[in-house]
Amino acid sequence: MATVPGYNTTVFVSGTATGMTAEAMTGSGAGPYQVTDTAKRVLDPADTFTFYDNGVAINSGDILTVDYLQGKVTFTGSKTGPITVTGDYLPMLAWASCRALDMSFTADMLDTSVFGSQYKASIQGMKEITGSAEVIEPLTTDLDSGGGTRSWAAVFDAGTQVVLSITPGGSGTSRFWGVLSEITTTLATGEIVNYGFAFASVVVTAADGTRVLPVNF
Repeated sequence: MATVPGYNTTVFVSGTATGMTAEAMTGSGAGPYQVTDTAKRVLDPADTFTFYDNGVAINSGDILTVDYLQGKVTFTGSKTGPITVTGDYLPMLAWASCRALDMSFTADMLDTSVFGSQYKASIQGMKEITGSAEVIEPLTTDLDSGGGTRSWAAVFDAGTQVVLSITPGGSGTSRFWGVLSEITTTLATGEIVNYGFAFASVVVTAADGTRVLPVNF
């Protein structure tokens, strides 16, 4: 297994929902079709999307699945194309001053032990992603240099559900919905002020009532 330096890690958080109209998608047959522009592939599940086949709106009953974290759609049957989509996407903003991060993927272990066995038996239960990050800019810093605003302090204060995208060492991206559970400030003589926060994954519900895939590896 190749060893990679930590400084190549990239980390992003979702910003303010932004509209797109008749955005091109790439795919064939029944799909999956994916938004062609890589900057617009995180879809806002709070919005209602319309997909088009050669300019004609596709009936919602013909949509099999939507992967909001990767900007993908699969239909119940083959389409002729071109396929386009109208709705809101979430721009991904770089954590410009992130300097340290840890992340854990855990599952509850459910005891299924019965009489007669000296060894404990378990099955895997519910899963969760948790972690923490350290940054050197104040948590009130606006991470969005565009039209919207996004700061860690505001995300924590409002309990906002955001998309976190982490690529350790520059490869193997994990993208998931999360909320902040804690924010911190660390002070030490002779050191710069460090700011931090802890996060945990969550499941979100789309506008159509479906449960959104919480994580994408």
